[in-house]
Amino acid sequence: MKLVKRIKKGLAMTLALTMLMGMQVTTMATDYDNHWAKSVIDEWSNYGVVEGYGEDNFKPNASMTRAEFATVLARVFGLKDAAKTNFTDVAQDAWYSDAIGKVVAAGMMQGSGTTFNPQAPITRQEAAVALVNAYNLSGEGTIDANFSDESQIAAWATQAVETLSSFGYISGRTDGSFDPKGNITRAEVVKMLDGLTTGFINAAGTYTTDQNGNVVINTPGVVLKDMTITGNLYLAPGIGTGDVTLEGVTVEGQIFVAGGSTVTFNKATIKKPVQVTTEKEVKLVAKTNKVAVVVAENAHVTLTGVFSEIVMPGNAELKLVGATVDKVTVLPTGEADAKAKLAVDSTSTVKEVVLESVTQITGAGKIETLVVKSNGSSSTIKPGKVVNDGKFEVTLPSSTGGGGGGGGGGGTPTTPEETKYIQVESMTLNGTHDVKGITVGDKEITVDLDTVLASLPDSITEGSVKFKNLAQGETVTVRATFNNPKNTNKDIVLEKTVKVGANGTITYNIEDKKEVIKANLEQLIAKINKYQDTNAYRHLQTVCEALGVELNSDYLQDGNIDTATLKAKIEQAREIYNNPTSQELADAIDYLTKVCDENGITLTSDSITGKVTVETAKFGAQEYTVTLNF
Repeated sequence: MKLVKRIKKGLAMTLALTMLMGMQVTTMATDYDNHWAKSVIDEWSNYGVVEGYGEDNFKPNASMTRAEFATVLARVFGLKDAAKTNFTDVAQDAWYSDAIGKVVAAGMMQGSGTTFNPQAPITRQEAAVALVNAYNLSGEGTIDANFSDESQIAAWATQAVETLSSFGYISGRTDGSFDPKGNITRAEVVKMLDGLTTGFINAAGTYTTDQNGNVVINTPGVVLKDMTITGNLYLAPGIGTGDVTLEGVTVEGQIFVAGGSTVTFNKATIKKPVQVTTEKEVKLVAKTNKVAVVVAENAHVTLTGVFSEIVMPGNAELKLVGATVDKVTVLPTGEADAKAKLAVDSTSTVKEVVLESVTQITGAGKIETLVVKSNGSSSTIKPGKVVNDGKFEVTLPSSTGGGGGGGGGGGTPTTPEETKYIQVESMTLNGTHDVKGITVGDKEITVDLDTVLASLPDSITEGSVKFKNLAQGETVTVRATFNNPKNTNKDIVLEKTVKVGANGTITYNIEDKKEVIKANLEQLIAKINKYQDTNAYRHLQTVCEALGVELNSDYLQDGNIDTATLKAKIEQAREIYNNPTSQELADAIDYLTKVCDENGITLTSDSITGKVTVETAKFGAQEYTVTLNF
C-alpha cells in the first residue's frame, strides 16, 4: 500500500511548497567505392554528419564549400544556438543559414566583414583554424612538420596549422608544401574528422570500449563505464539539458563541457582540469575522486561532491551544494563592473578562497581561509582566517582583526548578532484567512497536513507571507530539491524568485501556484516517460484512477485552487490505503513499490523530509529542512 501514501504525500508537498514560495540525410553515394577514403566516408555518412548530392554521387575529390564545412561542424557537435548574422551573402532561407549562425555563435568560424562566402571552397588554412577552434586544441605534439611554403601561411592561421600538423591531424602535399590557400577536398575533410575524433557517440547508451584518442558526445543519456580515453573528451552542445555519467573512467586529456545539465564523475580518474565552456547552467557531481575545474566567463556552475582546485573568472557564478573544495580562485576579467558570485551552502566546505576580483560570497557554509587581493568584495560567511595585507577592502560579518572594512592581518570574525535565517510573522489566504499548521523556524520548516487542511478556505485566489526581518524590494529565491539517493541525475529541482513588497510581505496569486505545480507535473511525467516502462505506466494509471487523481491536477480550477476537491482526493486516498478495494489495485501498488524501491525512493514513512534553500541578498543562501507530517 506504499504508493497510495506516496501520492498523498505528493499532493501535500505540492500544496505546502506553493504556499512557501537542416538538411535531410540522403542515401550515401557509390562514386567513391574505389577511393582511399571509402571506409571513413561510410562511417561518417552513417553518423549523419556528411552526405552526398543524391544517389550514387558523393564527389570525394570535389572541393568542400565553406557552407558545407559549417554544416559538418554543426552536426558533429550538435550545435543548438545560432547567432543572428548580418552577412549580405547568406539569405535567411538558405539551407546553410542555420549552420552558419551556429558555427559563428560557437566561435568556430567567422566571416570577412559583412560576407561569409558560403559557396566558396574553404581553404586548407581556413579549415585548420576552424578545426582548432572547434576542438579547443592547443600545445604541441610530437611531429615536427616543416613545410616548404610556411612563409605563405597567413599570420592568423600559423598557430592552428602548427598545432594540427604537430599532432598529425593534417599533413602537407607530396612536394613538402602545405598549400595554405589551396582548396580542401570533401574526402580530406572526412579523413581529418576521423583523425580528430576516435570515438563519436551520437546515441544514448552505455559505452565500455577504450578509446585511443579524442571522444565527442553530442547526445544525452550516455554512460561511459570502466574505460580509458587517452585524448580529450568533448561533451558537446548536442547533449542539451540531458545528463552524462563517467563511471570508473580514466581521461588522460582534457574534458570540455559545452552541453549537459548534470555531469557525474563516479570513481573516475580525471587527470586534467575539467573545462566548463558553456554559459548555460550545468551541474558537476564528483564522487570518490577529486576533480579540478576551470570555469569560463559568464558561466553558471553548480558543484556537488569532492573537488581540488576551482578557477573561475570575475563574471561567473559558482554554487557549492554539498561540496568539499580545496581551493577556489577568482581571477580578474578586465571588466570594470564585473562581480563574481560564489554561493557556499551549509553542507559545503572550502579550505581556501582567493579573491583577485570583486566577489559576492553568500551562504552558510564553511571557509577556512579567505585571501583578499582585490577591493569591494563581501561575504556573509565568517572565514576561520582572513589573509589581507591591509591594502584591500572587504565587507565581512562582524569580526575582530581582519574583518569588515579591510583590516589587516587575519583575525577570526565573530558570529553576527542578527540571525541569518528569515523569520516569518504570518501567512494568509484571500487577504484575511490565516494559515495554520506551518511553522518556520531557524533551519526548519514543519508542516502538519491535517491542521493545514482544516484551516483552508473553500477556494484560494491569493496568499501572502509576511516576514519579520526582510524589507521591501529584497529578492527572495526559493529552491526545493527532491533527491534520489541512488541516482542524482533523477533529482527534481523547483525554483521561484520573487521580490518582497510593502511591509515585508510577499504576495502570490493563483498563476504563481499553477506555474510551480505545472513544472512539478511536467518533470514527473518526463521522469516516467524516460523509463519507457509500459507496465509501470499502466499500473500507475490503475492507482490514479482508483484514487480519482489525474496528472492534469484537476483540483486547479480557473481563478482559484479548489481546496474542497483537493481535500476529497486526500481523504479518498486515505480510505483506499486503509481498505484496498480490489486485487488489481493491490497488484498495481505492489508493482510500483518495487519500481520505486529499485530507484532509491522511500515510501514507507508517515512523514516525509526534504530540503529547501531560501536565498536572499541579506542572508545569502540558507538551507531549511522541511518535514511534512500526515
